[in-house]
Amino acid sequence: MKKLSANNNRDWFNENKNWYVEEHENAINFAEELLTKLSSHDQIQTVSGKKSMMRIYRDVRFSKDKSPYKNRWAGSFTRVKPQLRVGYYYHIQPGGTVIGGGFYQPNPEDLRLIRDHIAQDDAPLRTVINNKDAIYLFQSTILNYP
Repeated sequence: MKKLSANNNRDWFNENKNWYVEEHENAINFAEELLTKLSSHDQIQTVSGKKSMMRIYRDVRFSKDKSPYKNRWAGSFTRVKPQLRVGYYYHIQPGGTVIGGGFYQPNPEDLRLIRDHIAQDDAPLRTVINNKDAIYLFQSTILNYP
């Protein structure tokens, strides 16, 4: 991804397509292993690591940055629905790797349930927040509840 970041243009990408194909296979293998690990303790609906991955091409129509390619590998895994709607996300980039989970754009009813669950027993959340080995980002709508 460092090479792509330094040369983010179609000519370079086309000349180095073999490099991309090889690295893409490595990313797929990582996603497959991640899916295996997640499936060992959770019910995952995403059928394969490859299907979890986002495409490399950027939508530049409304962006000031016209770089045609993303400089990261990213993807997500969904859990079996409708009961298990929380999901997982990964983003692999030199100097900016993120692995997380959560509830993306919860509706008002789900948000109320999440808040009520935390209010009933906040110990599990506090354990996560106080883990000094990781950095956590929380959406303000969950924690900044009046």
